[in-house]
Amino acid sequence: MMYTWKEKIIHSFQRPYDDRKLSNALSENINGKINAHITVSRGISNFARFRNRLIYALNDTVMYKVTGFLQSLKHPGKPRGNYKKK
Repeated sequence: MMYTWKEKIIHSFQRPYDDRKLSNALSENINGKINAHITVSRGISNFARFRNRLIYALNDTVMYKVTGFLQSLKHPGKPRGNYKKK
C-alpha cells in the first residue's frame, strides 16, 4: 500500500515556491470576498457593474476616474480605540 502512495507522499513535502507549499488559500480568500459582496448587494442584477465593482474593491492598484483628475480615493483609516463593554 505504501508503494502506491510513495510518490504522492514525497510530493507533499516539496516546497516549490519560496520555501512555501503550494496552496489554494489565496483563491479561497478571494472567493469568500466575492461571496460577501454578493450577499451584501442581495444578488446581482447588472453583471458588468458588479464585475467592475469587484475589480475596484478587491484590487488596491486599480484607480477609478469620476472627475478630470485620476487618483485613489482610498485613505487608510485610524485604528479603532479602546472602549469598555458593558
